[in-house]
Amino acid sequence: MICDSEGQPSFFISQVQDITERKLAEQRLRESEERFRSFFETSAAVMLIIEPDDGTIVDANPAAAAFYGYACAQLKRMNISEINLLSPEEVKRECLRAKNEQRSYFIFPHKLASGEVRIVEVRSHPIRTEGTVLLFSLVYDITERQEVEARLDREQRKLSQIAASVPGVIHALRQTPDGVISMPYAGPMIREVLGLDPAAVSYTHLRAHETVLD
Repeated sequence: MICDSEGQPSFFISQVQDITERKLAEQRLRESEERFRSFFETSAAVMLIIEPDDGTIVDANPAAAAFYGYACAQLKRMNISEINLLSPEEVKRECLRAKNEQRSYFIFPHKLASGEVRIVEVRSHPIRTEGTVLLFSLVYDITERQEVEARLDREQRKLSQIAASVPGVIHALRQTPDGVISMPYAGPMIREVLGLDPAAVSYTHLRAHETVLD
């Protein structure tokens, strides 16, 4: 307000600033956050948002509650060290690696509310919100896969022991329910008899040498 010589209001000076772009950016940010929240809440994948410096679980989606056996509200009052069976020091170290983008893929033993331990694969990436860096983590239960891989490894070692003590070409075949045949193992004699690499030989190679093997 500008006054005259007698102190009476004479006129006003107004400043106008164009904030259209700022408002549009704020709207886009709100829409992006709403899309993420909808994705987070409705996804069947187990998702956690973790404070990397102290391990606090900031947020957990319904799929995480169903997997771990805790209510969402209870999970949000917990620390990731109460779930991850590594030592608190190891958990903090891995969280900081994810925060600093030095590593994003982890395999951890996680304990459920029931006390059952599951082996999980975790994909963790830093996200920035309101000036804070948090970890967005996707958790996949790979317990059964690890058990199958361990069983196959035991079978492979057993076959290797048998092949080392039996003369001739030893091989194993596996047929899937849809009829596909693979050869998960070939003994070392296959190199001497057929000139094939035991680690690279396939069922197709074997069929091509049926006469020789007969």
